Amino acid sequence: MVSTKGYAAQGAHEPLKPFSFDRRDPQPRDVQIEILFCGVCHSDLHIVRNEWGRTIYPCVPGHEIVGRVVKVGREVRKFKEGDLAAVGCMVDSDRVCPNCRAGLEQFCDQGATLTYNSEDKHTGGVTYGGYSKSIVVDQDFVLRVPDRLDPAAAAPLLCAGITTYSPLRKWKVGQGQKVGVVGLGGLGHMALKFANAFGANVTLFTTSAGKVADAKRLGADDVVISKVAQTRWRARARRDPAGGGACKRVSFGFPAPAVGRILDWWDRRNSGDARLLRRTRNRLRYRDDNNRQNQRSL
Repeated sequence: MVSTKGYAAQGAHEPLKPFSFDRRDPQPRDVQIEILFCGVCHSDLHIVRNEWGRTIYPCVPGHEIVGRVVKVGREVRKFKEGDLAAVGCMVDSDRVCPNCRAGLEQFCDQGATLTYNSEDKHTGGVTYGGYSKSIVVDQDFVLRVPDRLDPAAAAPLLCAGITTYSPLRKWKVGQGQKVGVVGLGGLGHMALKFANAFGANVTLFTTSAGKVADAKRLGADDVVISKVAQTRWRARARRDPAGGGACKRVSFGFPAPAVGRILDWWDRRNSGDARLLRRTRNRLRYRDDNNRQNQRSL
């Protein structure tokens, strides 16, 4: 076993404290990494506080890991000592189910092994994450980081980055298209930078006027202060009760009429995407009506 140190929570209401533990000895296909940087994801907070109800303590969080390879197993061909490498939110899967064979290990039939707070099939214990000095991972779940990248800045790409990159690529966002990003947080700033890099015209919606300068610096073509817009929409709703009314919610947590009004505004501002925006708005209203009916049936 390889002794290492990290920071762990011993309970839902306990702060992170120094914690000593062991990693497994590198197996033939394993890569041992000295951790240089680890991003802080909001899910780390949820799990440490047991807000999702499945935390195993002690818990060492962290799944945006970048470090230097210090040892490799004899069968490892993808990495060598000294390489800059990264580990995201998964460290193992069964590798044989249809989903794994299709490259969709996150949908593993037996359940993917998460970087922390997951059953460790190698040791029989629990996986510990990147708030630590080192980690040992199978080479298939290790990523190469180009030397030209700043390793500290690259770490958030392992979660916030792929979360926003994937849908933008799936829908082939590019030159001549328009993208709206709600919020300039961990995911929002990544979405903004990616969409801008892909050539899209990007509008950021934020409640904070203090984020306008940062949004522009990161590539936003336009910034909407949603609190100001919301005040105008409420005033309009008071003048026209039939078109306003109470703010209802859809299943993903955004107020449907508020999002619909944002789309209305964007529709008027960018008439070329009017049909797409109207369809999106109607879907939101449909989901909201279904959600309201479900609430009544409870």
